[in-house]
Amino acid sequence: NKQITTNPMPIINYNNYNINKQRYDIAINVMFGDQLYQKSTVQYLKDTSERVENTITNLGNFAYYTVTNIAEKLVTPFTANETRKNLPVVIALQRMQKDVDFLDEVATRTPQLTKLEFAVLFSSVLVSAISPSLLSVKIVEVIVPSMAALAASVGISAEYVGKVAVSNGKEISALAIQAAAEAEAVLATAERNKAILPLCVGIATTASAFALLAPSFLSDFSSRFSVQVITEIYLICPLIAVLAAAIGGLASQESRSLAGKAAGIGNRRFAMSKSVGKTWLSASEQVEQSANRLTAKWRSFVFGVVAAPVVAICFPGTLALKSIICAAIASAQAAYYLAIAEYSLAEAVDAVALKSRCAAVSDTYANQGTRAGSILPFTSALAGLCAAASAAAVETLPLIHMPEIQCLLAVTFPLGAALFGAAASVSKARCEADAAASLEAVSILGSGNMNERDPIANVRRLIEISIGTSYTFIAIRCKQLINLIRSGNLTNKLSRWFFK
Repeated sequence: NKQITTNPMPIINYNNYNINKQRYDIAINVMFGDQLYQKSTVQYLKDTSERVENTITNLGNFAYYTVTNIAEKLVTPFTANETRKNLPVVIALQRMQKDVDFLDEVATRTPQLTKLEFAVLFSSVLVSAISPSLLSVKIVEVIVPSMAALAASVGISAEYVGKVAVSNGKEISALAIQAAAEAEAVLATAERNKAILPLCVGIATTASAFALLAPSFLSDFSSRFSVQVITEIYLICPLIAVLAAAIGGLASQESRSLAGKAAGIGNRRFAMSKSVGKTWLSASEQVEQSANRLTAKWRSFVFGVVAAPVVAICFPGTLALKSIICAAIASAQAAYYLAIAEYSLAEAVDAVALKSRCAAVSDTYANQGTRAGSILPFTSALAGLCAAASAAAVETLPLIHMPEIQCLLAVTFPLGAALFGAAASVSKARCEADAAASLEAVSILGSGNMNERDPIANVRRLIEISIGTSYTFIAIRCKQLINLIRSGNLTNKLSRWFFK
């Protein structure tokens, strides 16, 4: 129930759209149940506007969430849980850890003591054990500490050899990391020089489009305003396209040169002496190669400037048609320069990534050797402690009158030094194995067998993989759809899918 009372109504002339600006007010009486609510026009319109805005907001939110859910279903049709996504990563990391530890396990399966070291340790323990029962105390006080020091010397020599191996591995891995870092820096420069190529392609393509549009536009302009336009204006767009193609040619040549340099960093540095002669260049040959690169750069610039105009001149037709052909060829040239630059950079990125991976593997084994050699100073210290303790222990032999106790006391510390020396030899073998692995990982950089993948073959392989996975996914979805249709649950499934 609405009762509307108004003051004198304004006079509205609908023909002239003039409104008499006489002050008026409208009172709206709204009945809700048994209560009467009176609102002014402004308040009523304000409340109505708020309700409309809330309704629009709710509709917008509903549409947004509906479209978002549909997009998520379309873009990510299969989402596994976090455990399933992380499981292959965990397995791969565990496998890598086992591979790293496998080398140390193999190194410890065979005896690591040489015949001389074993004879020294065994004889020192044996002499220390039988000397109290065969020799006098004065002689035993000299022999037992000497035997303990001799056994400790085996552990100390093992520490020296192990630490040298660890140092070699760390130095080699540092050189590999340095080479990878240099390659990354040169590759970044190549990427920076290539960055202008998409701009050149865009400018050349836009100029070719305007060259195609210019004849119609100028013809319509001259007929509409009766103005004669000079035909040389057709040359503006081809000129812009040719300049963009020429700049693109220079950028492409420089980018390809830097990409090749980045891919070759470290190859000669880590090559073996037998293979260095194949790629060795004298100073004169290096100068000649640099001159050839500079000549190729300017040749590319000249080709980018001259090729399109020459073809356009030889093509029969009007000046407008020649301009269109010239701009189109220049645009194709710019696109070609971008393609060959991207190809070279793809090869360089793959090569630099392999260098970084080899450096990382080398550093991993070097760190593994550092970990294995961390115990060597401790074993040497324990062996030296046993040698010093044996010198103190023999001083108590005159106070002991039982030969068995004397032999046991005399052999205890030389035996400990021998055991610590044997443990140090095992750690030394691990250090040498890890250092050899670090060197072998780096030697791949100079061998030329880095398994670099051709970008075209890589793209073909990715397409085959994409087709295979898409076919598998479509087959699975079709089977699920057939099962839903047969079970009669298709409607419920669609409703849950849209309004989830």
